[in-house]
Amino acid sequence: MKGFVDFLRIDRGFGFAYDMDKKVRYFFFMSNVVGEPPQVGSLIDFVPGETLKGPVALKVHVLDRAEIVAAMLDGLGGDKS
Repeated sequence: MKGFVDFLRIDRGFGFAYDMDKKVRYFFFMSNVVGEPPQVGSLIDFVPGETLKGPVALKVHVLDRAEIVAAMLDGLGGDKS
């Protein structure tokens, strides 16, 4: 699932990701970030999950430029080649 980071508290080790398609906000721990740490506004890919407290983002990965372009083309129904 793709979204963006809309809130981050690095000092507390958590943040929130927003999925624009489903209009859902997901909580994540920095320990669930794979690779480069995100910043507010970073476009990310993540695995959605659910806890008793609500939606969570797992395996959060900051998208690089090529992945962003591919996601945009996919969203437009375009060809990535």
